Amino acid sequence: MNEQWLSVVVVLLPLFAISAEWLIGLPGYWHPLYYFRLIAELIAQRVNRPENGVSQQRLAGHLSLLLMVSLPVITYWGLSVLADMPLLLNGVLLFFLLCWRPVMRDLKQTVAKLADQQEPLARIQLSAWVLRDTHQLQQAQITAAASESLILNLAHSWFGVLFWYALGGVYGALVYRLIDILHQCWNRKKPTFGHFGQPVDIIHQWLCWLPDQLISLLMCCFGAMGKNWQQRRLGFRWKRTSSGQLVGICACWLNAELGGQRFYQGKACSSALFGPINHPPLARDFSLLCQRCYFVACCFLLWVVYPILLCRYLVFGF
Repeated sequence: MNEQWLSVVVVLLPLFAISAEWLIGLPGYWHPLYYFRLIAELIAQRVNRPENGVSQQRLAGHLSLLLMVSLPVITYWGLSVLADMPLLLNGVLLFFLLCWRPVMRDLKQTVAKLADQQEPLARIQLSAWVLRDTHQLQQAQITAAASESLILNLAHSWFGVLFWYALGGVYGALVYRLIDILHQCWNRKKPTFGHFGQPVDIIHQWLCWLPDQLISLLMCCFGAMGKNWQQRRLGFRWKRTSSGQLVGICACWLNAELGGQRFYQGKACSSALFGPINHPPLARDFSLLCQRCYFVACCFLLWVVYPILLCRYLVFGF
């Protein structure tokens, strides 16, 4: 394949992967990352022991993180060396790494169940995408949790993957996505992972900071820009400033209150409030949030991902 055609294929590769993931989206049991998540949970059960000291738990977290990231990367490198069409293999991998359709589909169905007065089913479906306890959530709390989960999950499992693909190629996207999944599995919001999950939490926070900043800036362009910017500036009140910025703008879009107290494994945790106080989100406004996520995604591709890919091509080549 000559250099001109190679450049065209590389440029179109993200679009093919994105389109396939938006249209198809593999169900959980068919997705390779589902089994990666299961292995991560099994390893944590074996080595994350509360009776060990703090330093031992953190050491176990470091070693588990190294093992869970290095093995898939080395395996993929071996496959790419043996593959006759490594670009096709890169496209398939990017397809597997992206996660838009399952998040959007499940959370839309969660909110739709509220309209049908099926709160127990909505709680069950929501629990697959949030870390908090859902068994006592009321209708407004379910809508708020679904809204927060939608913007944060898409930011970290779709926008972040494309950003690191543009910046670091398929290996950058692979390492980032693996760390993102480990952060979900070993999240420090769960009391049992307070020390074990510290290493992956720190790395994940650094990897997410820049793409989250870019996403929040693009989000400010939709709706009331002044109010969006004001909520973005208040993001520092969240445990993670970059995540707080996303949730704050989301609250502005919905003109509703987001944040507040939630429970993780029965333990109460207070978070800052965003948006108008005592104004719960409405299920019918959730569709507006979904539409704007699509708009932001298109802008992110045009103004962030492809400019970075172009710069990488001009400086390093593909």
